[in-house]
Amino acid sequence: DVKVGDGLLFIGLSGEGGDSVEVVDVRDPFNPQHVTWIRINNYTSVHNTFYSDGFLYMANSFTPEIVVVDLTALDPDNPPVRIETWAWRFNAGNVFVHDITVKNGRLYAAAWDSGLYVYDVADVANVTPAFLGSAAGDNTHAMWSSDDGRWAVAGEEREGGPIRLYELIGNGGGLDVVLRDTVQQPLSESTSAHNIVIDGLRVYVSWYQAGVLIYDINPDL
Repeated sequence: DVKVGDGLLFIGLSGEGGDSVEVVDVRDPFNPQHVTWIRINNYTSVHNTFYSDGFLYMANSFTPEIVVVDLTALDPDNPPVRIETWAWRFNAGNVFVHDITVKNGRLYAAAWDSGLYVYDVADVANVTPAFLGSAAGDNTHAMWSSDDGRWAVAGEEREGGPIRLYELIGNGGGLDVVLRDTVQQPLSESTSAHNIVIDGLRVYVSWYQAGVLIYDINPDL
């Protein structure tokens, strides 16, 4: 997987036996330049990353552990050869984390055979991510949230895998993650849902053979 933020490209090295992520300078997209490697002890084969506000979040699709690396002091014009320190390491679910999305101070983790997990990362520079709530799922592959944090959609990558719409309701310290709807396509049209992005209250879903399908989650319609 690749992600881009603040003029940097982050490449998850899923097939690499040593380094976890390569960082590339793409401030000039016509002249990309290698910046540094991120190598976290006992954390290789990184499948997915997410970059937000100077912090890189990594999932390696082998363990339930998420690693957070502080890149706020990284100078792409004078970088270290390797970055080997991490800010936080914590678990989401029981088997492994496949995907991560970070929006507006919350981290949404697709814990493959455990479902959707939500953490507070609003003060990740100073405080370890705090668990807020979760919902069970099966082969949970990817997720995204609405900008206001009220809605989250998760996709399950398996035969007949659907998307699931959750409402996130504050409960005085955490979140109740309440299933509101499940949508799936006939197997004659698509094997499974895959990736998801929410823009406003529109949900864009890649559905393998069915292409891209768009849904509206405005509760007032």
